Amino acid sequence: MDKNLQEKVKKEIEIIMNLYKSGDNITVENKAKILIKKYPNIFILYNILGLALSNQKKNRRSNNLL
Repeated sequence: MDKNLQEKVKKEIEIIMNLYKSGDNITVENKAKILIKKYPNIFILYNILGLALSNQKKNRRSNNLL
């Protein structure tokens, strides 16, 4: 992954983490799913998605990710 792409992904993850910290789990879920499609090898995205799903009591789906 080139440096520009790394910076872009890092910024997108920071945005998602800020949304997570604010409690906006639905938006986190949606954004994480989009990013996972774009960057399937960035495993922290799966963890973030799992946390957002768990916070929404979608435990069956989150357990498959964690």
